[in-house]
Amino acid sequence: MDNADLLPLKEKIGAIDTLVTQFSYASWWGNKDDDAVWKAAAAEQLEKIRREVEVFKPEFVLLSASYVFFDHVENWYMNQWTNTVHDAFAYVSRFPGVMPIVLYPGDRWEVGSPHDSSSALVRYAADRARVMTRCPEKRSKSVDAAKLAGNARDFVRRLRKRNGLLLLLRVPATRVHVTDHAKIYLLSLSGLTEADDGPADVALSSAALLYCLRNDWGAKLCRSRNASKSPKMQIGIGSLGGLVLRVRIAMGSTMISDITQKSSRGPFWASNLD
Repeated sequence: MDNADLLPLKEKIGAIDTLVTQFSYASWWGNKDDDAVWKAAAAEQLEKIRREVEVFKPEFVLLSASYVFFDHVENWYMNQWTNTVHDAFAYVSRFPGVMPIVLYPGDRWEVGSPHDSSSALVRYAADRARVMTRCPEKRSKSVDAAKLAGNARDFVRRLRKRNGLLLLLRVPATRVHVTDHAKIYLLSLSGLTEADDGPADVALSSAALLYCLRNDWGAKLCRSRNASKSPKMQIGIGSLGGLVLRVRIAMGSTMISDITQKSSRGPFWASNLD
C-alpha cells in the first residue's frame, strides 16, 4: 500500500503507539536466476515499513510475520534474498523516535515501554545459521501421469460447469513442463495430454501441478516471465502460495469463473525458525 492508501486508514484509527508489521516477502516472485527481481521484492518490504512509519508515526515497530524459511527442495532457493530480522531491525532503527522491537518465543514486552531486543536477535541469528547449513527437509512424491490426467478432467468439468462454452473456447491451451516426468504436457479443455518437445509456458513438479488442478485459488499473484526457450515460470510446490501459474490463468479458473478465492496463498512448506 502506498501513502495514498494508508492515509484513509490513518484517519479512521487515529494515533497509534505500536505498529506490528511484516518485514520480508512470503511468496514467489521469480525463478532461480531472477536475482534482481528477488532483491527488489525484499527491498519493497522494507520500503513498506518506511511508508507505514511515515503515515502512522508509531513509537514502536514490532517486527512480525516473517520468522520462517522455505523448507522444500523446490523453493529452498527463495531463502537467499529474504530480509533477516537483523536487516529489518537496523532499517527501522534509522527512523528518529521509533524503536524496533524483536521478540523471541517466550519473550514478554509491556507495550509502550522500552525493550532490549539484543537477546532475541542473537537467538534468531543462531537459528538461521543452523537452518541454512543443512539441506531442505521437505520433498514431494512424484505423481503418475494417470492421476494427473484424472484430476485434469475434474478440473475441466468444474470450469465447464461454472462458465459458458463460448467463453471457454477463447482460452488457449497451456504447455506444461512437468520436471520430474521430464515431459511436456498440454493442458486444454480436452484435459491433460502429452505434447511434443519445445518451449513450455510453465515448469513445475507433478506434485505442484496436482495441487493446481485440485485447488481453485492462487492466480491473483501470478507472475509471468518472458522467455523463448526456457519456461516463463519455474514453480515448486512450496512457492504455489502466490500463484497457480499460467495454468490457472490460461484455463480461467479465476479470471473467467465465479469462483470466490478462498486464499491467495497456498502451502509454502515454510517452517518456523523457532
